[in-house]
Amino acid sequence: LGLASAYGIVEQANGVITVYSEPGRGTTMRVLLPALKLNTEARPVQYTIVPTGKGQRILVVEDEEALGRMVQRMISALGYSVECTHSSLKALQRFQNNEHFDLVVTDVVMPNMNGKELSDAILEINPQQKILFMSGFADDVIAQHGILDPSLPFIQEPFSSKTIAPIIFKLLGNAKS
Repeated sequence: LGLASAYGIVEQANGVITVYSEPGRGTTMRVLLPALKLNTEARPVQYTIVPTGKGQRILVVEDEEALGRMVQRMISALGYSVECTHSSLKALQRFQNNEHFDLVVTDVVMPNMNGKELSDAILEINPQQKILFMSGFADDVIAQHGILDPSLPFIQEPFSSKTIAPIIFKLLGNAKS
């Protein structure tokens, strides 16, 4: 998931990452997490219905190729038609070429043009475009650095299909494209 994602996960768990490096010898990274007392009582299994799509077009913009493909497969399995690009500039070009997507799911921190800058440019072309931001950085860290307004739709990486499905469903209003 990358160092940014690992950092976000560890920070949210109130942990720390320490790094020790020596030239020619290598680097040691330690992840320290607080101890957790487990409740060993049996709990009933709860089944939830995961909302699915109706073929709506979604564009995933993620500069880390492996992560982008994983998100693409995850959302495709929910019943959406998903395409992925690893460049914010190429994503913008698709909108400039009059392509239509029901939703854009974009990473926040990317080279050349970050997710917020991409969003602003897309909204200039299509003010009605729905956009979901994702990042391995904690949402409060992103807001503190002024990258993203906390009121915008956001999902913390890593996420599962069970956590992203209701967000997509709500953003799209379950409408067929």
